Amino acid sequence: MNRTLRWYDHITVNIYWLGLTTLSQTNGLVFPLLVQRFVGETGKATFFGTLRLWSLMVALLVQALMGMLSDRSTVRWGRRRPFILLGTLADLVFITAIGFSVGLEGMTGYWFLFAMALLLQVSSNTAHGAVQGLIPDLVPENRRGRFSGIKAVLEIPVPVILVAFAVGPLIAAGNMWGGILVAMGVLTLAMLLTMLVPEKPLEISPPKLDWTPFLRLALMTALFTAIILGMGGVVKWMGRLLEGIGSTTALFVVMGGVGLVGMAIAVAVGVWASVRISIGKAARSNPSFTWWVVNRLAFLVGTTNLSGFAVY
Repeated sequence: MNRTLRWYDHITVNIYWLGLTTLSQTNGLVFPLLVQRFVGETGKATFFGTLRLWSLMVALLVQALMGMLSDRSTVRWGRRRPFILLGTLADLVFITAIGFSVGLEGMTGYWFLFAMALLLQVSSNTAHGAVQGLIPDLVPENRRGRFSGIKAVLEIPVPVILVAFAVGPLIAAGNMWGGILVAMGVLTLAMLLTMLVPEKPLEISPPKLDWTPFLRLALMTALFTAIILGMGGVVKWMGRLLEGIGSTTALFVVMGGVGLVGMAIAVAVGVWASVRISIGKAARSNPSFTWWVVNRLAFLVGTTNLSGFAVY
């Protein structure tokens, strides 16, 4: 960065996090309601869970890939901003399509929503992968703490409050388009302010891209997805075995226990296998790292699932 940092750089460098989280929180209200509209009460949890699983896996891969590509970008007006701009413009297209899906019905509506949700993850994480590089690129190490603190405020509390008091009431009142438009407006404004970031083009030719880390991530993601789907299949199989039981309490206890054990196995086995794929032999000499990831993911699985399905 050639010029001295000014006070407003704290905003322009970090404001896009406000847009990203506002969009994510709005999707968390819109998607469950649309899935319920398309598939009905009986199948809403299953179909929403499927949508969430594939959306998260696509997000994981795209964010890593776009981060790698933006690291090596030689575009004249900066490494990160082109990805943020193009990702946001595509976001607006896919969000609009999701809004129009309200007029569809049945499985046609669900699969259209499913496709648009995956495309939205591609576009959103194109920008997300790039914006993560702004602080490391532009801010000296001795000032990154303050910038990161402002990022944390704009990423979590501000958008949560905004969605709770501006977007949520609109959607609760049946005005889904109103909530979507508010989120689109916040995202667009955040993107425009981010375009004021004083980025400079990459001045040296980047080395040849090493695809090994990304291929490891892709394999890790595929394996984790297979484990999750496998455990989900076991839970469904158990559900079919218990169809003749009339006691609601017994079904609640048994299926709840099976589901809990299934999630625990998926987290433990998935993390164990994924860590060995990602860091190889180093995982054996650092077993505490594997268990740290297991503990962290177990906590996130609980909180994320509770928040994701709370709309129901």
